Amino acid sequence: QNLSTLISQEMEVGKTYARQFEVIIVNDGSTDDTQKIVKRLQKKYAHLRLVNHTSNKGYGAALRTGISSSTMDWILWTDADLQFDLHSLRDFLPFTSTHPVVIGYRKHRADTFIRRVNGELYTQLIRFLFRLHIYDVDCAFKLVRRNVIQKLTLTTSSAFTSAEILIKLHDDKRKIKQLP
Repeated sequence: QNLSTLISQEMEVGKTYARQFEVIIVNDGSTDDTQKIVKRLQKKYAHLRLVNHTSNKGYGAALRTGISSSTMDWILWTDADLQFDLHSLRDFLPFTSTHPVVIGYRKHRADTFIRRVNGELYTQLIRFLFRLHIYDVDCAFKLVRRNVIQKLTLTTSSAFTSAEILIKLHDDKRKIKQLP
């Protein structure tokens, strides 16, 4: 239900902040009308690309597919649930000359109490186990240089993939800027 709105917002943001851009939708084997909606919108938007998984492979696999399919210098990823103002990208751009990784964190999570508690416990566990100083490991608003992230060997296909990316970037001594 969010896909048309999301793609429209992504096109507007792409035209506002980039000379060249692409929008990649990874259809992770969904049984809804995702593929049909994207194919219809591709007639309207030349920058829109669709990558299909024939079966559901999980969040991490979809993320890895999107990353490996990317061709632009920077990759911004977000989920299709419309929880972020995509124009927040403007706050990230000033840091791209000094940081190959600029990530968001949710200042006020719009989730149920139990999801907020689970998210906080998960982030604290990742921070403790991997000495990772990240405020919100799973925030799905991240801007990363393509040549940096595509060098990583990612092995997970689950929701842990976001943490795996941050852990490997940290281990690789990449400068990470965090913004609310």
